[in-house]
Amino acid sequence: MARPTPNAVNNILRGSLGTMPGPGGAGSIGHYTQPCRKVVLSYCASSPASAGVRDWLTKKWGAVQLAKQWPQIEWVVKEGKRGSEPHVTAHYVNSRTKTVGLHAFPSSTVSEKMHLLLSSTGRKLAGSGSTQGFNSSESRNYKKNVIETTKGMEPARGHWSQFGTERKAIGAAVDDAKKQS
Repeated sequence: MARPTPNAVNNILRGSLGTMPGPGGAGSIGHYTQPCRKVVLSYCASSPASAGVRDWLTKKWGAVQLAKQWPQIEWVVKEGKRGSEPHVTAHYVNSRTKTVGLHAFPSSTVSEKMHLLLSSTGRKLAGSGSTQGFNSSESRNYKKNVIETTKGMEPARGHWSQFGTERKAIGAAVDDAKKQS
């Protein structure tokens, strides 16, 4: 069997450096990463306030359908302590969490709140324009980004120094005082 020439090996390695989109695996070009990574749903098995959540969990179109629709998200359903309030917490890839209370909501509203958390980016909402119940771009008012200065730029007021101006030697200061008097 003949050994490949160095030029042939070089051509094989160069062929693997293409920029075509990958098959869709994590880290490939064109791969979409869902901002929501984990959803934790907590409810009480006996509380009347959790009736809508229990109804949503038992319906075929409820939790199972949503988990099939979003397979990249980790789903946790836990039964809380007796009398605890039902709530859903979404954990996002930017280390933020959002919690929405589901106290006495019907099953249709529970589904809306789940879709609200799943389609959210995890960024903090602020201002009077932000409303929790609607997921439209008009109602979102994101906080403004902090503008950072580039390295090496001179500040507008200059650099502060505790010494102020140049310090003179003690003997030179005494000589200056004698000359002025």
